[in-house]
Amino acid sequence: MLARLALGAAVAAFALAAGCSGSAGSGGLVACIAGCDGAFLGEADVQRLVAQAVAEAQARNVHAHVAVVDRVGNVLATFQMNGAPATVAISGGRGVAGGLDGIPQGIVPAAQAAIAKAITAAYLSSQGNAFSTRTASQIVQEHFNPNEQQQPAGPLYGVQFSQLSCSDVNRNVTHGSVGPKRSALGLSADPGGLPLYKNGVLVGGIGIEADGLYSLDRDITDVDQDDEELIAVAGSSGFAAPADIRGDRITADGRTFRFVDSEAIRSDPSHAPAFATLPGTLVAVDGFSTTTVRGTPRACAPTPAPSPPRAAGSSSMPSTRIASRRATRRTGRSTRAKCRRYCAKGSRSRSARAARSAVRWDRTRK
Repeated sequence: MLARLALGAAVAAFALAAGCSGSAGSGGLVACIAGCDGAFLGEADVQRLVAQAVAEAQARNVHAHVAVVDRVGNVLATFQMNGAPATVAISGGRGVAGGLDGIPQGIVPAAQAAIAKAITAAYLSSQGNAFSTRTASQIVQEHFNPNEQQQPAGPLYGVQFSQLSCSDVNRNVTHGSVGPKRSALGLSADPGGLPLYKNGVLVGGIGIEADGLYSLDRDITDVDQDDEELIAVAGSSGFAAPADIRGDRITADGRTFRFVDSEAIRSDPSHAPAFATLPGTLVAVDGFSTTTVRGTPRACAPTPAPSPPRAAGSSSMPSTRIASRRATRRTGRSTRAKCRRYCAKGSRSRSARAARSAVRWDRTRK
């Protein structure tokens, strides 16, 4: 009985997950089955996340870009505060020129940096671990920990170059809502990206870009008061990662991961301003987002076709199912009968073998 109950619970959980899964296209879809809302970000959730982040940016007199994505990289909103930098410079902090490093301001849109941070936090997190872009910075550099000489590279060394727009594996907006979606700047190691959880379920990420510099944290021994990270902390209020799975609760090779350096926010997220009053505007990022806020795209079960009317006195079960059940019962009876015959035969055989053994033993004694 317990096994049957467990199996039933597993089937129900699988059906719920299937009904709640994101998908491409939306034709013929209806409202999700009960429980779906706990696994997705709704439009109101996205507006709340943006408003909380903007309120913290205002409290710090900072002008920021805010990006929110779902767990497979669909961009749900990109908000640009008035006065936020339009572009970012890219620097690894090592004085390298050329390639993807040393790009000056004026080329890379700052909104793309915010999107990259949000996608990174969503992609590197799961139900068992929550990693931020600060965590990513610790594990993607040439030594682990960074600046520890004669140490091997980080566990995810070089992964920041995955998810790039030029990839022929990752999907873009033309593929519908199925992920994983690409990231404009690959995976980010710049603090300011945090995963988002709803009812303990990973639902996406939030990314902040405000200082016009897309970089990484080369010194993890200090404690930063990073405006972008603190804005993300405030923005994720109510959607924060469960404390017991955060990066700072996880170790690798005796080293504890970093998650955030500070949570000393200045605003009160519970009193964030209304979305319509925020100082800024939603911006379109080519290939990623539009000037609207949306919830997580999802595909739900279509409305089932109505059953044909049945004649009076007939069974409500389709004839094919009736035949199937009868065949199953016949097979079951046959199988049980065979089992009884086999068990009885086996029992007789075992008794005969035991008797012969006893006779041989008795003869040896004589």
